[in-house]
Amino acid sequence: MNDVLYRCTETLEEGLLSAEPSQLGFFPRTTSSDPAHEDEKARERAKLEIEEGILKLETLMEGAVDKNFDRLEIWSLRNVLCLPRDEKIEGWLRLKHYEVRPTPTVLPEKPH
Repeated sequence: MNDVLYRCTETLEEGLLSAEPSQLGFFPRTTSSDPAHEDEKARERAKLEIEEGILKLETLMEGAVDKNFDRLEIWSLRNVLCLPRDEKIEGWLRLKHYEVRPTPTVLPEKPH
């Protein structure tokens, strides 16, 4: 799933980088007497903004995919593999890839 995500963001980045900076709102500043230099600076600003934005988008999408795959994994364990709902795992379940994280010291109380 992450491969599809990376291919999508890579394609989006390539598309944005191939566009003219002025189409994306990066206009050359008219304070310089060298328009070619200002065009190059606008292109650099656009490239930096695109790279940072794609990285942020990728991070958000990875988090969403991970969260929803964790939900699917827990649902599958409980409903497909019929994992019992005993008191030890009620409300939460520690998956193998989370064993390195510390266990919470206080568990929430069960509603009566």
